[in-house]
Amino acid sequence: MRRLLIVLFCSLFAAMIAPSQAAAAPYPVTPFNVPYGNTYTTGTVTFYNRQATVVGEQKAVATSGCRYTVGTAYTLDNRPLGTNRSQVTCNGSERYQFNVPANVAGGAAYVEVDLHYYTSPNDDRMLVGMVVYP
Repeated sequence: MRRLLIVLFCSLFAAMIAPSQAAAAPYPVTPFNVPYGNTYTTGTVTFYNRQATVVGEQKAVATSGCRYTVGTAYTLDNRPLGTNRSQVTCNGSERYQFNVPANVAGGAAYVEVDLHYYTSPNDDRMLVGMVVYP
């Protein structure tokens, strides 16, 4: 019996000190905040192997026109990989989520997040933006 206990104890001890498999690293999540006057887009970019996901909230006020958020993924040598955008928000705050294609090994090196002004298809322009790194 004593021998069995010693064997069990040694087995248990060996299992506790043996190197375990490393857990997979989580995908990088980077926050952003892009204000423009009383309006803004704020949220996070999650960087995956072949895309980035932009999740956040945008605000527009009646006196400043409508707003929407654009995300564009780039390689390290500044080559654009893909673009996507949120819905248009007028006079209020709305949450959004969209995926940005980055179909290269390792995904995007960075994502540019821009806040756009919109009143019609003929009156659409970028107001301000920022670069978000993993």
